[in-house]
Amino acid sequence: MGLVNETDWVMNPLTNLRGRGRSFVARMNPGVWFITITGFLNSAAFSISLPFISLYLFEERNISMTVVGLIILLGGIASAGIQLYAGALADRLGRRPLLIISVIAAGFLYLIMAFMVGLVAPVWIIVIVYTLVRGALMMQRPAIQAMVVDLCPREKLVEANGILRVGQNLGWAFGPAIGGYLLVSISYSWLFGVAALISIAIIFFVFSSLKETCHVVEEKITLTGIFTASRDRSFLVFVILCIMLFLSMGQMGSTLSVFAVDRAHFTLEQYGSLLTLNGLVVVLFQYPVARLIGRLRHSTALVFGSLFYALGWSLMGFVGSYGLAIASMSIITTGEIIVAPTSLAVVGVHAPAGQRGRYQGFFGISETLGVAFGPFMGGVLLDVFQTNNFIIWTIISLFAVLAAIGFVFWGRLFSRSGVVAT
Repeated sequence: MGLVNETDWVMNPLTNLRGRGRSFVARMNPGVWFITITGFLNSAAFSISLPFISLYLFEERNISMTVVGLIILLGGIASAGIQLYAGALADRLGRRPLLIISVIAAGFLYLIMAFMVGLVAPVWIIVIVYTLVRGALMMQRPAIQAMVVDLCPREKLVEANGILRVGQNLGWAFGPAIGGYLLVSISYSWLFGVAALISIAIIFFVFSSLKETCHVVEEKITLTGIFTASRDRSFLVFVILCIMLFLSMGQMGSTLSVFAVDRAHFTLEQYGSLLTLNGLVVVLFQYPVARLIGRLRHSTALVFGSLFYALGWSLMGFVGSYGLAIASMSIITTGEIIVAPTSLAVVGVHAPAGQRGRYQGFFGISETLGVAFGPFMGGVLLDVFQTNNFIIWTIISLFAVLAAIGFVFWGRLFSRSGVVAT
C-alpha cells in the first residue's frame, strides 16, 4: 500500500475534503444525523418566537418582571412534570410515536398562540397557551435524547450529543436573529405563525426519515416507575447539582432580554444578535470541544464548564458597551459547550437499557426547573436592584460557582465506587 503523496493532496483538495467529510459522517449512526436535523428545526421554531415572550409581556402588556418570572416559573414546573411523564412514555410507547405526537401538539399550539397574541387576548389566556406550548416541546426531549443513547456506544456519547447540539444551535443561531428583525416590521403574533409552519416541516421529516430505536417496555406507567431514576444515588446528586447550575444558565432568555434592552439600552436586533452569537459559537466549536472533553472525567469537565458560566455572568454586571456584552456571551457559551454534551453523556452512562427515557425525563427536571426558577429569580433581582447590575449578576454567577464546588465532591465521592464515568 503506497503512501499518500503531498502533491496529490494539494492537487486534489476537493477529493480529500470529500473523503474527510464522508469519514466524519460515517463516525455516527445515520439515525444520529436525522435526529440532529429534527433538533435544528425544533430549535428554529422555538427560538423565532418564545425568547421574546418576556419582552412582549413586559413592554406591551405592562407586566412587571417579577410577575413575568413567576409566569415562566409556573410554566417550567408544569413542563417538568410533563417531561417526567414523557420519559416513561418514551420507554412505554417508543421514541418515534411520542415524538410525532408532541410535534403535532406543538404546531397546533403555536397556531393558537399566534391567534391569542394577535387578538390581544387576556394575559391569563396567553399564559395558559404559552405553558402548553412549553409542555409540548418538553415532551419531545426525552424521546430525542434517548434515541441518541440507543444509537451510540458510551465512548461516543459526548461526541454524539455535541453533534446534536450543533444542529440545535444552528436553529438557535438563525431563530432569534430572524425573530428580532421580523419584529421590526410585523407583529409578535406572526412569529408563532412561522413557528407553526416549521412544525409542519418537522412532522413530515419525522414520518419519512426517523425509525424506532428501542424495544417497547410492556409495563404500566406508575408513579413509582416514573421516579425509578431517583433511587440511583449518584444520579440523584448529579441532578440536584444540575438544578443549581441551570439556575444560572436559565438567565439566557428572560432576564438577559430585559437587561439588554431595558437596562443596557441595546436594540432588539442587538439582543437577538447576542443569542445568534451564542448559537454560532456552539455551531463552530461544539464538536471539536466535545471530542476534546470526551477524554476528561465527566466531573472534571462539569467543573470547568460551571466556572466559565460563573465568569461570563459576573462580567455581565459590568456591561455598558455592546462589545463587552459580546465578550461576556462568548465566555458563557464556552461554559455551555462544555456542560451540555457532558451532562447528557452522564445521563446516558447511568441509564439502564430499558429505562433510558425515564432517566432522560428525570434529568429534564433539573434543566426545566432550573430554567424556570432562573428567570423568576432574575426577574426579582431586576425589580429589587434596579440600579445595581453588579449585584444582580454576581448573585446569578454564585449559583454556577456552588455547582462547580459540588461537582468536585460528586466526582471524588462516587469515583471511589466506580459510579462516575471517566
